[in-house]
Amino acid sequence: MKTYIDLHIHSTASDGTLTPTEIVQTALKSTKSEKDPIVIALTDHDTVAGVSEFLKEAKKNKERVTAIPGVEISTNYHGVEIHILGYNVDPENKELLEQLKICRESRDGRNEKIIARLQAEGFQIT
Repeated sequence: MKTYIDLHIHSTASDGTLTPTEIVQTALKSTKSEKDPIVIALTDHDTVAGVSEFLKEAKKNKERVTAIPGVEISTNYHGVEIHILGYNVDPENKELLEQLKICRESRDGRNEKIIARLQAEGFQIT
């Protein structure tokens, strides 16, 4: 028996390509045996928006799937962008949600500046 482990997964709630439900379903299909245990963490960028859906889908297969609610927080440390992974977060914690909103707003502002620079260089981008 082998254990499938992935503790850094992004969903469509940030920059991933699969929904939180599809992440669990894909993990279940990825094992060689239907008895292999699975440990997965949803760690979207600066949001916990997909965690409830993720946990709900994992609960359907609780005998095999250990689902960890997480987040990847983008921040700066001495001018260097770093990403901090948090595990077993409470997706309803008001303080956490407020801080994540600040992180997203900061990132969105940065993205607008990057787009403006690219447009000034002649790139047709929105």
